[in-house]
Order: sequence, then C-alpha cells, then structure tokens
Amino acid sequence: TNKFYGNMLVKSQDFGIWTHPYSIYYVKNNAGLGVMYQDRSQFVYSPEYNSVGARRYFFVPVRTPQIIFQAVEISTSASQFVLKNPAMMSVECHLVSTAGFNQTMQLYAVQGMGLATTKYKNVTPRIISRFAIRSLTAGPIVNGTISSYFVNVDNGAASNWVLYAFVPPGATNAGELVDLKLIGQDILASKQYEEVILQVGAIPPGGDARVYDQAAGSYATWVTTYGEYGGGSGVVKLQYYGEKNERPNVLQFALPHHMQLFDAETHSHATALELYSTSKGRMRGYIGNELTMTSVLPNRGNMYFLPRSSSSESSIDPPIVNLPEAVKSKIYETLQTETGFVSVYYAGKCADKYAYLMLDAKFVLQDDTLASKIAAGVKKVFNGWISNTMISPLRYETVYGGIINGAQVSQPGFDFGNAYYNDHQFHYGYFVHAAASLGLVDPDWAADRRNRQWVDALVRDFSNPNEDDTLFPVSRSFDWFHGHSWAQGTFESADGKDQESSSEDYNSALGLMLWGIITGDSSMEHRAAMMLAIMEKSMNSYFLYDSSNTVEPEAFIPNKVAGILFENKIDHATWFGDKIEYIQGIHMIPLTPASLYVRKAAFVQQEWDTWFAPNNYIDSVQSGWTGILYQNLALTNPAASYNFFANTPYNRKYIDQGCSWTHSLVWAA
Repeated sequence: TNKFYGNMLVKSQDFGIWTHPYSIYYVKNNAGLGVMYQDRSQFVYSPEYNSVGARRYFFVPVRTPQIIFQAVEISTSASQFVLKNPAMMSVECHLVSTAGFNQTMQLYAVQGMGLATTKYKNVTPRIISRFAIRSLTAGPIVNGTISSYFVNVDNGAASNWVLYAFVPPGATNAGELVDLKLIGQDILASKQYEEVILQVGAIPPGGDARVYDQAAGSYATWVTTYGEYGGGSGVVKLQYYGEKNERPNVLQFALPHHMQLFDAETHSHATALELYSTSKGRMRGYIGNELTMTSVLPNRGNMYFLPRSSSSESSIDPPIVNLPEAVKSKIYETLQTETGFVSVYYAGKCADKYAYLMLDAKFVLQDDTLASKIAAGVKKVFNGWISNTMISPLRYETVYGGIINGAQVSQPGFDFGNAYYNDHQFHYGYFVHAAASLGLVDPDWAADRRNRQWVDALVRDFSNPNEDDTLFPVSRSFDWFHGHSWAQGTFESADGKDQESSSEDYNSALGLMLWGIITGDSSMEHRAAMMLAIMEKSMNSYFLYDSSNTVEPEAFIPNKVAGILFENKIDHATWFGDKIEYIQGIHMIPLTPASLYVRKAAFVQQEWDTWFAPNNYIDSVQSGWTGILYQNLALTNPAASYNFFANTPYNRKYIDQGCSWTHSLVWAA
C-alpha cells in the first residue's frame, strides 16, 4: 500500500512510479512502458522566494518519458497492463497482448536500478519517445553477444542514453546479435524474437557511458533485506537477485544516506557514474550483488524512555521538578475525558501523553501512588481498544491486509486517511510507545497474552519483518531503500508517495525499539535501532537542513525543513496550513529521546534563528505549537525552554493535545 509502485495499483494508472534515478510509466495511449530521467538543471522551482530567501518548492516535470518500450504486435486496444510479484523494493510491470500468441513485454522495476530492463517474448521490439529521437548510433559489441547503441533525444541535459539489446542464455538463438535501426522516429528491431532483452541507462552530461558496459546484460528482479547485530553495531545488506535466484553483479545507484553508511567493501565497488534523484540529491553507481550499510546503534543506555536516562531505573535523575498538588490531582481526572476519540491518531497521541506522565510520576517525581493512578487510566484506555468497544473500532481489512479505523471507511479523508493506509506508522507508533511505557511500569501488563498480541498486531501492520506472514505485508511503512517511511497509502499522486512528519516517523521506530526491550524481542529491538540509525542519516539529508547540507538544492536549504517530501517534489508546506509553526513544527512532534539523536543542536539553533527569533515571531504563536517550539528549543537551549515552562503562567492553549505542561517541564529540566 505504501510502496513506490502504488500509483500503478490504484485508479487511472496514469502517474509514474519512482525507482530513482528513473521514473517508470505505463503509457496507455501508446501501449508502452516508459522510462524517464531528468537532470537537476531541468528541475522546476517556485517562481517566488520566501521571507528567508528560499524557494518554496521544486519538482520534476512528469509524464514525459524519453524512452518508451513498445512491441509492434501489442496494441492499445488489445493489451492489458499487469503488476506481478510486488515486493519491498521491486515489482514487475507486464504489458500483455489480449490477442493471444503469448506476446508480452515486462519491465523489472527495482529501486536504484542502473539499467531499466525490459524482456520481450514473441514480439518485435520497438522504442519511441515523447521527444524527437535525433539519432541512433551503434556502439561496440559487449561481452561478445550484447549489441550496444547510443540514443540521442531532443531533451536538453537528459538527451543521451545507452541502449543494450541481446538474446538471453537459454532462449532460442541465444547469443545472436540483435540489430536495431532508427526508422523515422521509431527504433525498431529487424524481426520478431521468441525472447529478447533491451536495457537503457541515462548518460549524464560529461558522463562515461562505458561504465554501463560493465553491467550490460545483468539485471536484478528482486531484492532482499538482510540484517544482523553484534557488539553494539548493526548491518543491513541489500541483496540483489535475478530471475533464477542467481546473484548477478548489477549496476545499482545509491542515495546520499546509503553512502554515509556503506562499509569499506561496498565503497570499493563505486563507479564514477552519477545521476540525480528527483528529491534526494546526487546518486552514485555501484557494481556488485549487494550493498552493505553498517552503523553503531542507539541502545537502552542512550535512548530509553526519558531523556538522560539509562536502562537502570535507579540511575534515572532524582526529582527535578516540584508540581503543585492541584496539578497532580487533575491528571487522572483529565485522562478520563480526553481519550474517547473517533480518530485513532488523536487517541494514540493522548494515550502516549499519559504514558509519559506516568513515567514522569514514577521516575522523576518518584510518586508511585500517582504513577499507579495514571497507569490504571492508561490501561483502561488500552482495554477499550483491545476489546474494540471504542467509538472507532479497529478492523482487519482483507484486500491489502491491514488494520484500519473501522469508522466511516467510505470517507477517504477520515482520520487522515487511516482506512486507506495513510500514516499508520504515526497512528500506531504512539500506541506501541505507550504500551512499552506501561510495560516498564507494570511488566505483568506487557506479559499478558491478550495485551501483547494486540500490540504485536499493530506492529505487524506497519513494521512486519516476516515474509511468511500471510495476513500482513512486510514493512508496510518503512522503506529500506529510502531510509524512512512513506505516509501515503492507497491514493493516486502525480508526485508519488510522500511523508510530512519526519519526527512521528522516528517516534514509531523508538516505540518499536522500546517494545522490543520490554517484551524481550531482541530482533525487534535491534531492527528498530537500525531503522533509527538509518533515519539519523536520511532525515538530516532529506528532511532537516543544516546550513552545510549539500544534498538538496541550494535555493531550498534556507527553509531548514522539507515540509512535505514527495518522491518527485519537495514543498515547504503542510497538508493542514501554511503557518511557519505548522511547517517547521510538524517535524518536531513529539519531542522524545529520539529527537536528541536525530535533531542536532546546531540545526535546531539555526532553525530557531531563521524562523522564530527574528522580530520575536515566537511571541506571535499563541497555540499548542508554542509549547512544541519551546520543547524543541530545549535541544539547543534547555535553560530558555525550562524558563518558559517554569515561569509562564499555566495556559492550556500553549500545549499540544499530545503533550502536557508537566512533561514539558520534565523534558526541559
């Protein structure tokens, strides 16, 4: 539901899917499969600059593929487009003749693929373009059996392409050289083939096309993600497989965050070939059958339930704030009135708010009586969801296989699109973190079979590691190639998948890590810790912009955050409003120990000095975002943050629904 090929699963199928650096299109009106690449010089920017001298958005023009694979025998009126073998990082795009004769063409869409590969069966291959094809020049024969060509189309910096054609081993006439000619505006094979393969790759300005020769004839059809843990470090391998489960040496493009995490062996396989992704900067080509990332992982010693705490409860700081008894007495009372939500998102936020208050009461205030009262209330909330007696009961949806808000499923926008698989890592991540917190305070609650199965079911919905699970997909939300989750579910989008809140993304991984610790599931703990280690790199490359960021376009960096990051666009905006506290703040909430890990103090100070300090803008924010902004300030200036919460008269309007004045004080302290 949330994978890169989503546009080909829903509605018109007219929009592209992004493998990076290419995008792939089903070209209906030409019965073809299109491949597109655009150089950064062809990006489109907002015409205006904002108040900090930045462009508001940039994007790549869509639906203009330079290369369109066709077959003479497959027509628009007698063909069917089919997706097969959808997986975490790959899918097969098939165009099948409905006239019989087993005439097909299939493109293997694999994230990061260096060569777009299409296999033809029982047809005559043809290539057309959305632009004028100016020339087709024969190149050298590669490896004795692969014909190579250079294609030039009328498309500026993305004009030059390399093209390979060969009959694969095992096919009739294997090894026979394939002859292609430019006839008018069509690149056409000289005859029909029982089986033949065409591959194309974009040649960047000044790039060496010979790099592609090293991988010509090789291609991956699917990818596995293999992880291991040891000695405080994690390893993730992206392993590439061919049609017969062989491990070919393929050309794969890596994103900037990959390169920050690659081990020395992977770096040794780098080529000089570089192409731009649409929204994630410059990619580099690597030749091999796996890419290996490694990192020291966050752990219970430096990322636990409360900031500056460790896995030993006795080492948590002694009481550091004194709360009036009147405030304490209101906590449990408020819990009873704030959890009856129709929205799963707001219910999860509120449950987690009181879970944090429970932790504050037990480990900071060291008031076990108060902690027990709050814990009883949080348990009551969970029991309502576990017994499915809440206003919005959760339901198992059988088409895609997932847990959804069962209220108003006919309304796609209800509860932020939860029933259509939007934002599941946000919504359920709050519940998982709250459950882990309960388990810390009351281990028996987490050990209860019914409670654990319910929480584990939410985990399976958005972060399932098990390929043998027949009820839920693997890793619905987190994209192991992009290094973060995608929030968009089963909706059509011209710019592909998107995510708005980077902070709620890594909050879900924190919840998984802590739930793994509490339940003794070390695999979950370390897998989530690896996700956090990867997100620390990806978030600071694509979502959060320190002034030294060289990944995103220079004209966009002064915004300091992405706003909404799409596969094809970044827009410094939100889905719910254009106030600057919304745009910056959505990348702050909730403030947690993971925030200390991801949001660097220097970046936080730069962002504050850019948007909130000038003209005392912070004083004009009179809403729940006020508290969020001051909680965030604690990452770079905890004294100023504490001063606000300790000395400002209590005002509920300054506190977001998912937090409390009490926890804000504890956080800043």
